[in-house]
Amino acid sequence: MTAPLPVSRLYRACDAEALDFATTAELEPLDEAVGQDRAIQAIRFGIDMTHSGYNLYVMGASGFGRHTLARQAIEERARRSPPPPDLCYVSDFDHPTSARVLRLPAGQGRQLRQRMEGLIEELLRTIPETFRGETYQREAKEISERYRKQREEMAEELGERARAKGIVLMRTNTGFNLAVERDGKILSGEEYSQLDEAIRKEHEAAMEVVKREIDEAFEQIPEWQRQFQREMQTLDRRFAKKEIDRAVGEIESRFAEL
Repeated sequence: MTAPLPVSRLYRACDAEALDFATTAELEPLDEAVGQDRAIQAIRFGIDMTHSGYNLYVMGASGFGRHTLARQAIEERARRSPPPPDLCYVSDFDHPTSARVLRLPAGQGRQLRQRMEGLIEELLRTIPETFRGETYQREAKEISERYRKQREEMAEELGERARAKGIVLMRTNTGFNLAVERDGKILSGEEYSQLDEAIRKEHEAAMEVVKREIDEAFEQIPEWQRQFQREMQTLDRRFAKKEIDRAVGEIESRFAEL
C-alpha cells in the first residue's frame, strides 16, 4: 500500500514577513500578461502595421484572456500615438444615396457638428422672419397683383366681346352669369320670354358663342396658376438662399483652413 503524502508536500509555505505589502490591493496591476511574451510581441507587431489592408487575428483557448490582452496592447499603442482625425459624414447632394467623408483634426469634428446644429436652429428662426420682411412682402405682392390684373383684363375682354353680341357678363363668386341686353337694359327672365322667338334664338346662339369663349379663356387659368406658383417658389428660394448663404458663410470662414 502506497504511503500517503505528508502535509508538507501539499502546499508551499510563504513567509508573510518577507512581503513588503499588507494586501494585494496595495500593488499596481501588471501591465502585461505573465508568460505571454511571444503573444504580446506578435500583437504589438500587428498593431504597428499602420498601412491599410492589414488585420490582427488573435486565437486562443477560452479563458486565456486574449480579448483583454489585445485590448490592453491597443490602448497602450493609442496612448503613445497622436490622436486620429475626426471623421464627419455629410450629405452628397449630387449623389443622395451616398455620403461624403470629411477628415478633421481631433476635436474639430464635434465643433463642426455643434455649429451645424446651431445653423439649423438659426435658419428655422431667421428664414420665416425674412418672409415677413418688407422687401419680400413687396415683391410677393407685385407678383400677385400682376396675375390678378391679368385675370381682370381677361374678364374685361370677355365682357366687351359679349356686349358686342348683346350679352352681358355678370361676375359671381363661382364664375359668370349671362344675361341679354337690349337698348342698354338688362332683360329679366319674364321680359326675355316676351321677345320674338327668332330674336330669342339669335340671343341663344350668341350666348353659346360667349360660353365657348369663356371656356377657352378659363383653360388658360391653370397654366397661369402654375406660373404664379413657380414665380413664388423662385422668390422664396432667392430670399431663403440669401439667408442660408450668410449663415453657412460664417461656418465656412470658421473652418476655411481645413
